[in-house]
Amino acid sequence: MVARRGLRSVRTSYGELARLAGRCARELESRSIAKGDRVVIWGANGCEWIASFFGCVLRGVVPVPLDIGGGPEFVGRVIGEVNPKLVIGSREQIRCLDSSRVPQIAFEDFDGALPREPLVEPAASLHADDTLQIIFTSGTTGEPKGIVHTHRNVLASLRPIEREMQKYLRYERLVHPLRILNTLPLSHVFGQFMGIWIPPLLGAVVYYDSRLSARDLAESLQRERISVLAVVPRVLEMIKSHLVERFPSVPARLKEAEGRPAWRRWWIFRDVHRALGWKFWALVSGGATLPAEVEHFWTTLGFGVVQGYGMTETAALVSLTHPFHPARGTIGQVLPGREVRLSPEGEILVKGETVSGATWAGGGMQPRESEWLATGDLGALDAAGLLSFRGRKKDVIVTASGLNIYPEDLEAALLRQAHVRAAAVVEGRGPQGPYPLAVLVMRGAAPDKADDAAETVRAANVELAEFQQIRHWTIWPEPDLPRTSTGKVLRREVAAAVAVTVGEARTGMPVSGGLGSIIQRITGEDPSVLPDRARLSEDVHLDSLGRVELQSAVEMHFGIPINDADLQKIQTLGELRTLLNGPVLEVGPIGTRGPFQDQHAYPRWPWTRLAVAVRFFWKGSPCRSSRYWPRRR
Repeated sequence: MVARRGLRSVRTSYGELARLAGRCARELESRSIAKGDRVVIWGANGCEWIASFFGCVLRGVVPVPLDIGGGPEFVGRVIGEVNPKLVIGSREQIRCLDSSRVPQIAFEDFDGALPREPLVEPAASLHADDTLQIIFTSGTTGEPKGIVHTHRNVLASLRPIEREMQKYLRYERLVHPLRILNTLPLSHVFGQFMGIWIPPLLGAVVYYDSRLSARDLAESLQRERISVLAVVPRVLEMIKSHLVERFPSVPARLKEAEGRPAWRRWWIFRDVHRALGWKFWALVSGGATLPAEVEHFWTTLGFGVVQGYGMTETAALVSLTHPFHPARGTIGQVLPGREVRLSPEGEILVKGETVSGATWAGGGMQPRESEWLATGDLGALDAAGLLSFRGRKKDVIVTASGLNIYPEDLEAALLRQAHVRAAAVVEGRGPQGPYPLAVLVMRGAAPDKADDAAETVRAANVELAEFQQIRHWTIWPEPDLPRTSTGKVLRREVAAAVAVTVGEARTGMPVSGGLGSIIQRITGEDPSVLPDRARLSEDVHLDSLGRVELQSAVEMHFGIPINDADLQKIQTLGELRTLLNGPVLEVGPIGTRGPFQDQHAYPRWPWTRLAVAVRFFWKGSPCRSSRYWPRRR
């Protein structure tokens, strides 16, 4: 596995990882932390995270992984709930916790803090029904409630996939090793699935990268010769926008490529494949619903798109699309070992060994009462066993006529329109009863958004049935809709913010804000949009991923890189303008792409043919065994 540490890539073999996990297990033994005790893991993805996890597993200790994006208050509540014997994590995270309350070990201190001799023998008393881990979701409100996974839950989730893999391992040798770029936190079941459970079955290399800039990800795919990218749908949309901006002819070529055989589509988009790397061929999407038009975009380009359906309570997957036999518009075939049925209301019910049998709440284990898990999701199941997602049960809009309107159907029609960046359909209430209210995040300049929104709604309505027609809409005054860490739209927050009646619904009022407005303000094209004192967090409402999108948009528009640390320090729009218009080092023509020149002068000799040849032969030296030396196969 490979994890970025600043400018360095730290490479760890499976053998080195096993030894480090054994050292963690030995440390737990020395602290008398025994089977059933809890250990909190709170830090960045990497070999230390995984070693901590498996160190706990070797001892029968229960790891409690927490999202690195979670706040200290939430982590403190979880610590109070599970009463851990130890907290392990990144120094930046755990230093904000009270070390006198629970002992701590930082990932950065592993070399000096852990025993040198590993403990490699697992606890003899481990059984399939023992607790493997407790996962608390970052969105938990009120008293935290964790989902308890047993060893049996995870093994049952993996067995059918491992059996199916055997049919294709002979072909995998031709492209070995598969390289998986995982952008997902290991505290989530999807992140664990693609970062811990699947790679060892293939002997795959896993690259962990927390950078979510579309340009950075595209460069990583090419530079590291990535085979498979594991992301949430929102990141796929960001990369899609990046490619359309980089290759303006792509939308026109999409129409030309429809219905063509795979090899022909690959040839039509060979420049895109060259930009993303010749070895890159598949995307695995999870954590939220993948919009149909995004799936269509990537499959038309000639890439395989794999998506599945599952939740924390089902230890990852319930259904999965086959990478070589895709079924567009569905969330895949129900996997063996799971039983799925629909309630009279269309709610997806799941039963099987993968389903968690307990939760952790009130300081202890609480068994689940029913053997059938009510997911709260609505779906459709066809005769072939293919599952389709219709939306959340609580989000269905029941009109005064008794007709059910599924917001996802309306959102899909809206998102197919060119001017829409994001959309959510929530329930509005008027004198005639409930109705669908579209909340739109538009692209482009603020003065044009109202006209674009009206045209967007008219175009979307052409695709919808009469009872689904969108007659009320409003423009969201922020760069994006509120989302969870996995990219799901927080409908409750959207609905609360736009709780309006028919007479109050806005139908074209221009708003300030948005990435387009910020770019205009920086370039001086529209000085009235936002003042210099506007704060990026409070006034523009940029979350962490919104800042990543802003960084990518600014770099694309101005042609200069922005340091991540510098961007995090910026609080106001004026500070951002100062950074971009600050003094620039005169270095001559070194490939500038915009109105500014590069801020740093780099020597050219490392890129000469002689230097490249020396590096090529130097890789065969004994120094190549260093875990810090960049190796490529």
